[in-house]
Amino acid sequence: MTQICKVTDCTEVSNARGMCVRHYNRWHRCGDPVFPTLAEKFWAKVNKTDTCWLWTAHTNGKPGYGSFCGKDERCSNGSRKKILAHIFAYELLVGPVPYDMEVDHLCRVRRCVNPAHLEATTHRENVLRGNSPAALQARRTKCLKGHPFDKIRKSGRRRCSICDREKELQRYIRRYGRVPKNNSRTISRLVASKEKANP
Repeated sequence: MTQICKVTDCTEVSNARGMCVRHYNRWHRCGDPVFPTLAEKFWAKVNKTDTCWLWTAHTNGKPGYGSFCGKDERCSNGSRKKILAHIFAYELLVGPVPYDMEVDHLCRVRRCVNPAHLEATTHRENVLRGNSPAALQARRTKCLKGHPFDKIRKSGRRRCSICDREKELQRYIRRYGRVPKNNSRTISRLVASKEKANP
């Protein structure tokens, strides 16, 4: 007569010490035949400090986000699927991440899994909050020469009309080798706008 594994909710045939092969190997390695739940596995790798809850286990390399293996999910190549720690914490304690949204770290610490420091945002908002070149450019209010951006092109690029007029004048001089006729008004406007921008 075959016996069933003595571990609760296991329907495998017992092999040794009343346990199936899987639970026996777990007991032999760890001293406990019961596998921890995904949440228990997660919380064992979190160090709660006063502000951030820091992930202490594996990170996904250069990006630096905490990650760990899922329970039975598999990737297309057969390896176990990695779960990002901050997304797991958000879904465990707040709820599912809405469609077309990303989880953003408000504290800017990538290893943090504190749900108070996580917020679901759009990809655009997440990028603009960061320190990428696109975010730094979006926060600028003046051109490289210190003039304020005062024109917006159809493409959405912000422009400085003073620098644009200067470039147009330099282009004309390079092309024709002279200052355009009847340009005294343009030059005086250019000088006045420079004085206005740099009092």
